[in-house]
Amino acid sequence: MVLCAESIEACGEPPKIPHAVIIHQEYQELFAADSVVQYECEDGYTVEEGGTKEYITCMSGNWTEGPTCIKNCGQPPVVPNGDVVVDNPMFLRYQCAALYKRVGPERVKCYSNGMWSDVPICKATFCSVDTDTHPELISDGVKIINDGGTKRLPCVRQEEWWTDHSSVVRCTNGRMSRSTCCSNLTPKWNC
Repeated sequence: MVLCAESIEACGEPPKIPHAVIIHQEYQELFAADSVVQYECEDGYTVEEGGTKEYITCMSGNWTEGPTCIKNCGQPPVVPNGDVVVDNPMFLRYQCAALYKRVGPERVKCYSNGMWSDVPICKATFCSVDTDTHPELISDGVKIINDGGTKRLPCVRQEEWWTDHSSVVRCTNGRMSRSTCCSNLTPKWNC
């Protein structure tokens, strides 16, 4: 049996790649040298980051390496008070809203089993006081105090008071503490 050089350089059918299909290609048994075939990952799968492209080429009677299609993790996990700032098929990066800080991993990875790794939380770096829910305070809406800060909030005037009074609100590690109403003449660290 004599083989001509042209058939030695040709390739047989392109390889079957798990979770991938060949696109824009009619069926044929032999492919000439330098033929190119394009793959596309099935729905729910993505070409592995850093892997080969979705094209393969017939070279010297063999196909070049094809893509690896991995399970896509789907919609990014929701992080309250956080937004996705980098969206890559293999990982996400979250940024927290103003007055919140990220606690936990900087990157959230997509595992090959289609699951996301642990997500960060966005922890408040402030305290809020709704003056409408404290009857001893003058109603003035919600007040924000930065973490580590203090603020005097005016109290409802009582007949027996000779001076204006206020309550000192402290915010420490996102937890609020509030003093009783005391005279504005009292230093706030003694109130």
